[in-house]
Order: sequence, then C-alpha cells, then structure tokens
Amino acid sequence: LPINFHMNGRSGEDKATVGEISQMRSVIGSLAWVSRQCRPGLSYSCSRLQSVVNGAQVKHLVECNRVLQDAIAESRKGICYKAGSFDWNKSVLVTITDASWAGEEIIRADDRVYARRSQMGRVVLLCDPEIWDGDVANGHIISWKSQLITRLCRSTMQAETQASVRGVEESTFVRAAIADMRGHQGAGSAWEQSSKQTMSHLWLTDCESLHSQLINPVMTTNEDKRLEIDIGSLRQHLWEDSKGEPLDAILNQWPDKCRWIDTSTMLADPLTKMMKADRLEEFLYTGKLDLQPTPESLHSKLMKQACRKKAKESAESDKAV
Repeated sequence: LPINFHMNGRSGEDKATVGEISQMRSVIGSLAWVSRQCRPGLSYSCSRLQSVVNGAQVKHLVECNRVLQDAIAESRKGICYKAGSFDWNKSVLVTITDASWAGEEIIRADDRVYARRSQMGRVVLLCDPEIWDGDVANGHIISWKSQLITRLCRSTMQAETQASVRGVEESTFVRAAIADMRGHQGAGSAWEQSSKQTMSHLWLTDCESLHSQLINPVMTTNEDKRLEIDIGSLRQHLWEDSKGEPLDAILNQWPDKCRWIDTSTMLADPLTKMMKADRLEEFLYTGKLDLQPTPESLHSKLMKQACRKKAKESAESDKAV
C-alpha cells in the first residue's frame, strides 16, 4: 500500500511525521525485496530512499509513492533465463561497474544533511566466452547492487575506482563459489588461485581514466593516497602472477582482464542515477549482452572530435599570427 499522507499546506521541504516515516520504511522494505529478487531497475530508487528515510521530508513521501506506482505499473517485468544459451562449464564471469559523482545526500534522524555523496552500481553476469574479445554474447545476470559510497569522493575517478574495487571483490568470491561447484576449488589459502585457473573474469568500466591506469605497465603516483591504494589493489589482479611476481605485459588469456566500454552500453548506469533502464531491461529479457555503442553515441563522439580539432587548429593559427 502507498504512504497515506496529506499535504495540509505543507511544502516539499517540510519534515514528515513519525507515522509517515514508519509507512515509508514499510514501502521501501517491500520495494527493496522486489528489487533484490527480480527488478534490478528499482535498485537505485530503493537505495536513494533508504539514504533519506531517517529524516524524510514531504517530497520524499511523494517520491516513494511514485516509485511504488511505477513498480506496480511494470509488475510484469522481470528476468528471463533462457536454457542452453551458453555452456555453463565454459562461461566467464563479467563484472560491470559504474558510478555517479557527488549527486546524492544522506539525511540523518537529527535532520543533518550530508551532501555531495556518490552512488555506485554493479552488475555481475555469467556469459559466453565470446564476450572476452567480442561485443555480443549470451549471458545471465546473477548479482546486482546499487549502493551509496559513504566516503566523500573528490572526483569521478575516485567514485569509479570505489565501484570497481567493490565489484571485483564481490566477484572474486562469486568465482570461488563457482569453482567449488565445478569441483576445482583448492583448499586453504590456495582458493583464490585455483578459482582463477577455473574461470576467467572480465571487468567492464566506462571510465577511460581508470581503464588507462589499470592497463598501463607503470603505475603512476597520485596525490590521493587512498585512491592510489585502491588502484594498486586492482592492478594486483592484472599485473602479478600466482607467486606475486610482476608481469612484463598483460596477457590476453590472463584470468582477469579489464575492458573499457562506451557509456551508451553501460548496464549499471541506471543503478547509479535516476534514468530509464531500457538497455538493462532489454538484456534481462533477451539474455544478450551487447557492448556495441549506439549510433547516437558514435555521432556525439565524432562531433566532439571535430570541435576539438577545430579549436586546436584555431589556437595554432593564432600562434602563427
């Protein structure tokens, strides 16, 4: 049931009553359960509402009821797992991470507002090995999450790195569980290496700066030591062998691989901000992961390249004069 409340002359910024907040918690709890079971597209809305419920205002009650109405109107949406779409024993693990920077807030019960927080989202899939080097492959979603980053991120790069760290850490344990199911899990401290030998893991990010940092043979220093440590922890998976020795180059068939993808193909995007989840919902229905950029995105990139080229030529012309 929706939250039962009346405006009674109140503005959207007015604080909700204790009873209204109690109703809101109940609605959020129900929505969160549905989003965890079969509606990834609701994850961001649930996470956002959970961040403000302790000090909810009237505008948040309105938003909560709207999310509930949308969820009911689209109640036939869910996840379709098509049998035989790929070989379970040859499948690869795919972790897609994304983040939105400084667009969220936390409201505490004492009405304190902690603004400029970032939101991260991740989607974990099992896919046909064709996705390792290709752009299209069949796959099944097995995990997803939209989560507020409690640390105040100073840049998009920091938020994207946080999202990637959390996603890779979760998928490390998912890969170990799958290796155990296949009967190839090692005992004791060897569990991580044995799982790597059993299954490949592909990381997908639309943050070109992060991708460049991860695939660069030389790790660059950073003024933010926490960010440098996070990037270093990710690079360990890519640039060190089973004995912890550094590699001279990243091998294509190495157990872990990071790829950059265009933002228009990012399935985790609707888990980081309020937007339509068309691409994600299409994948959930068809079971086909498509990493090919949209024509609109390609056109936009060409236009930006043309503008940069024109600006560069203009600057060189001014210097010549």
